[in-house]
Amino acid sequence: MFTLQVQIIMQLQPSAIRLEISDHAVKVHEGREVSQVVDTLKQCYIIKAEIIPVWWYGDCTSRRRLFIIGIHQRLGPAAYQFKFPIPTHNAGTLIKFRNIAVPDSDVPSEYWRHDKPVRLPWKLPKATTIHKIAESGKTMGHSSLPNAVLSWEALGNSQTTYNGGARRPRLDWVINETGPIGDTRLTVPIETVRAAALPDDYLQWCQSFNNKPEFLRQCVNNGTPNRTSYAIDRQILSILLATKQAEGTASQAHAPKTQRKATRSTLLDTGCNLRLHHRDVESAVKSAKTSQYEIKVANNNTMQGAIDGELTMTVINSENQPGIPPETHITAPVTTAQGLGRELFTVDDYYR
Repeated sequence: MFTLQVQIIMQLQPSAIRLEISDHAVKVHEGREVSQVVDTLKQCYIIKAEIIPVWWYGDCTSRRRLFIIGIHQRLGPAAYQFKFPIPTHNAGTLIKFRNIAVPDSDVPSEYWRHDKPVRLPWKLPKATTIHKIAESGKTMGHSSLPNAVLSWEALGNSQTTYNGGARRPRLDWVINETGPIGDTRLTVPIETVRAAALPDDYLQWCQSFNNKPEFLRQCVNNGTPNRTSYAIDRQILSILLATKQAEGTASQAHAPKTQRKATRSTLLDTGCNLRLHHRDVESAVKSAKTSQYEIKVANNNTMQGAIDGELTMTVINSENQPGIPPETHITAPVTTAQGLGRELFTVDDYYR
């Protein structure tokens, strides 16, 4: 998927792109896939790439991500303006995992472990990395009983969708060089949310769709921590806004003046694998047949598709983006259904 997304980018050619992937990607196959992506994008984009420790911008884990930023060459001198933001935190100001922890009394029993990990040779905590104090094995261990035990006095481990990687002693455990660790605790759901710098009410919002902890961890840990995303995205947005302001007058002067009928919007939804439309478009659907799809919606209910077929649509360049035609005609497979909240547009088939 990492390499295939380039095909879509080169087809759509947005004004800016932000790609991110594990920093380990540069070591897989000697970084050939990363180089392939960058080299292809350089045909149209000015590219900046850097491995970013997320604690630089206030996220409290040791996670490191490779960010690839591209500004389209059609923006002229502005395409060369992007710089990764200056770090906002240092060893003295970063957020430790202790700062996001809940009290021991609020940790449910299923998150406690009662084995006896072996102490490691003592090292002083270093704020900008994890502080490993004990282990129960040399490998990562199963997510239900991670081998590594970390102190609270440094960064947290990079979170996983299975909640593995590490555990920690009680919050009231007194840090020492050789004594027993005692009971240890896994990361609880609200700490998962806080480790990504998401607001506490994200937990309740996520549970409104699916209250299983596994679903929450997938939603949180498949994304990029919030503070890091904000810092980088703000840099990109400032370039785009400045460019749009400079070109706004000229764009408006040349904007198409034609009147359009039956204009409607559809939401591009990366979590949807169908193009879903209200039933009022069925008269325009070609090769229509009874739908084979049963559609699962956010509240775990289902709705039956009405018809499947192909629909010709006109995509309007309503923002007058430079280098893009005022109108683009596409014909794509669609499914209609009764009772949709809004129409949805998938890009799944562009990746297959």
